[in-house]
Amino acid sequence: MDNNLKLKTILTIAFAFFLVSAPTVLALGISAPYWKENPLKMYPGQVKEISFTLVNGEKEDAWAFVALSEGKEISEIISGTEYFVPPSSTDKKIILRISIPENAKAGNSYDLKFSIKSSPPKETGTVQLNIGYNVNFPVSVVDASEATVEVKSPGTETPGTEKAQLSKIIILLPLAIIVLIIFIILYISRRTKKQV
Repeated sequence: MDNNLKLKTILTIAFAFFLVSAPTVLALGISAPYWKENPLKMYPGQVKEISFTLVNGEKEDAWAFVALSEGKEISEIISGTEYFVPPSSTDKKIILRISIPENAKAGNSYDLKFSIKSSPPKETGTVQLNIGYNVNFPVSVVDASEATVEVKSPGTETPGTEKAQLSKIIILLPLAIIVLIIFIILYISRRTKKQV
């Protein structure tokens, strides 16, 4: 029984090391000029193109996959749905075209939401995890005099951007895996001791 416990412990530690050393999540972030407290303001009949900048903080290339999930009645992604983002890149832009209907009334609001999934380069023998997050903001219909004129410069938008949220996941995911493995090892050792 003692040798069996040692073997299980060694295999569990080896598996834990494999999971932690495998590439997990890329630090792919996005600069968002609009958010819940800072909606895009447009007037009836207005058509506007807005851009979101993808940022890769890793040392490896990344791919970003974008899909519109809410607000399809007024918006479309015109820059494509797949983006190759090299390390330290700040020039890859997701461009949305938003068209407010002519019959929209001031005071109306539309929710716009798109998802971004990042994926590391395909390598054989590694664990591939796709982590996704959402960018969402309201589009408020206003009079022409109140419409949004200029977009804030990247980096000054929100106190907590999606990149910061993704960084938390990058830190917490390996820690959660390690804690889970420790609990499994303790459970196996206690169970084995009870059988002896």
